[in-house]
Amino acid sequence: MVTMKSMMQWWVVCGGLVVLLAAGCTVEEASAPNPQDFGTIERAVQWGPQDNPVLLSDEFEYKFNLLPKSGAAEQSPWAGNYWPTYRDNINYRWDGDNSDSPAKKYEKAFGRTDLEERISEQYGIESTLKYGFDPCEDDTDCDVEMTEACAKRTGADSGYCLPTWWGICHAWAPAAILAEEPVNPVTHNGVTFKVNDLKALVSLSYTAGLSVDFISLRCNKNDEKDEITYDENGIPVAADKECADTNAGTFHVAVTNLLGLQGRSFVEDRTFDAEVWNQPVRSFEVTKSAYITAYGANKLIGMTDSSYTYQFNDNATMFRHVKMKLKYITESAQSTDGNLSGKIDFYTRTDYYEYVLELNLDGHIIGGEWVGSSKKDHPDFLWVPTSKKSLEVAKDASFTPGTGVAWDDVEMLLDKSLDLDEEEPEVTNGFDWGTECEGGSGTFNQPIAHSAKVDVGEIPANRHGVFIKLTSDEDVDIQLIDKETGTELIAWPSGTLNGAGEACTTYHDVEYCWSGYNGDGTNLGHEWIQINGVTNRTMMMKAFGYKAGMAVVDYSWDAPPAGDCVDAGSGSFTQEIAKGTTTDVGVIPAGKTNVKVTLSCDSDVDIQIYDGGTSIVMWPSGILSGAGKQSTTYGGMTVHYSGYNGDGTNLGHEYIVIEGTLTKDLTMKAFGYKAGDAQVDYFWGLSDEEIAPFTSDDSSGPDTSMWDFID
Repeated sequence: MVTMKSMMQWWVVCGGLVVLLAAGCTVEEASAPNPQDFGTIERAVQWGPQDNPVLLSDEFEYKFNLLPKSGAAEQSPWAGNYWPTYRDNINYRWDGDNSDSPAKKYEKAFGRTDLEERISEQYGIESTLKYGFDPCEDDTDCDVEMTEACAKRTGADSGYCLPTWWGICHAWAPAAILAEEPVNPVTHNGVTFKVNDLKALVSLSYTAGLSVDFISLRCNKNDEKDEITYDENGIPVAADKECADTNAGTFHVAVTNLLGLQGRSFVEDRTFDAEVWNQPVRSFEVTKSAYITAYGANKLIGMTDSSYTYQFNDNATMFRHVKMKLKYITESAQSTDGNLSGKIDFYTRTDYYEYVLELNLDGHIIGGEWVGSSKKDHPDFLWVPTSKKSLEVAKDASFTPGTGVAWDDVEMLLDKSLDLDEEEPEVTNGFDWGTECEGGSGTFNQPIAHSAKVDVGEIPANRHGVFIKLTSDEDVDIQLIDKETGTELIAWPSGTLNGAGEACTTYHDVEYCWSGYNGDGTNLGHEWIQINGVTNRTMMMKAFGYKAGMAVVDYSWDAPPAGDCVDAGSGSFTQEIAKGTTTDVGVIPAGKTNVKVTLSCDSDVDIQIYDGGTSIVMWPSGILSGAGKQSTTYGGMTVHYSGYNGDGTNLGHEYIVIEGTLTKDLTMKAFGYKAGDAQVDYFWGLSDEEIAPFTSDDSSGPDTSMWDFID
């Protein structure tokens, strides 16, 4: 079972938020408005908690006159394929029927078995069997208008009709931003990986271990099937609020800051409704920016009987009519090989957007509205990939290490493809320091070139009792430097500690000890650092190679004393719930305090909570099984449940709050009376005041405005 420990990132400090992004990678018109009463216009969504630009960065510029009118990513994303599901993901023999797939090549080079089977089961054709798609023998058996094709495994005579847009563009897009594009073919253990093979492996690896900053809700409704309801101005109504964002003001702030001021690419879902096409963006240009009156803004937005008072944001006092060109990178064909950086213009496409910006008296953007065709032709959501962890994907059923595709192996192949200069090895950071409220340990391999100073990684503040050991067969020296000031604390010949033998020094009230450059007495290249107490500054660990070699870095740190740390945080993900089935959502781990989990689904879905075989929350036989708000004391903790009628806003909108410290792991499940995608939001370490609305005896239920603590 995929536990909530893996799907929910239980982090104490703010960092990347891992978001489950739907697969998919490839748009529409409204009836004429005829408002009769301006005071009763229903707003589907405004700039709110789900699409506030601060979710992407708290350092954005909002003043309109200070935002650029053009900009581009300093490093353009690279073109690659989205490895569609109907072609069995990276099992596809893109180089011809007599070639090996990228998955088979990896299997041969790294000693795996049955890897193609697991790729199909987890990412390819076999992964779709649970959805009950129609069987087929060729494409004529499928619904072409619904972009279906007959998907058959290699050598099979029959298969299933699958949507051609399903794939891993949600992994290729961030990979094209964060990872360098492969340059040359690489041979490893007698197996030659072409550039397109490497792109496939890199993209697959980016399906896991990715941290992102995400903004806006995902629209799961199909506009072509009239599943979205619009008001008289062509704006989705409140019941379809997830299809009304991204807010136009949010879009303008994000694009101009990320591309214009920061030179950073990001990912957009180009289509506003059910299909998801994640594309990395390259540049933008504002082609029109004109001052307009409130009357003119109302008319642009769609009010045929326009008012002289602006009807869509009471706080707006000034308005701009904006047109923008946004360029993004499209996918390359699956059969296209090679580094495509010299042809990136060929893979660059342009979208045109039009909207009204809402400004306050200070000239700051506070919202906006899409106009014209952009009402149904604008991004659904935006996200910024921030980092990639070293994880292994497509492991066997027991999740045995060394059975799947390991990022360390793929990264090694990528480094070889880039043909890096030995004198300037790639900077790496192999440390994973976990959270402030726990101890831990780790190990990683660090290549060190001859006469090169290599960045090994950072030691953050607020870690207790840090110990690091570097072991190499060659003469390699540790260095430790204050990141902020550049002070060399440990370094030969000019560091505070620079001798041959063991020594200690106190720096900013913390004691640092070093083995000395002669090492621990067993061999040169066997050195250690001990930090006594709590780190209070970010330190950069480096290594200098008097000879080239591979170093093993082992590190550990202690948990803080009890009561010295507050373990708190939050996260969210989307969970698919099938009709008539119970779905494992995840495990809420023991030790967390004051936990709140909300499940929101447009369909009737019920929360269930189990302790092993004991059903604490479940209709009809759980300890808590009623329609309304109720509580129980179980195992030294108090469990509060909204009841199966939900929070009062809709069936399928339920919550559980666990007051106190969890004394054991609890499993959360969901039963679907109808099929749907559920949004799961979770919080831990909440204050008593924050959970009070959910733990009171008020049978009318809590104030649901308290659900979002980032407003």
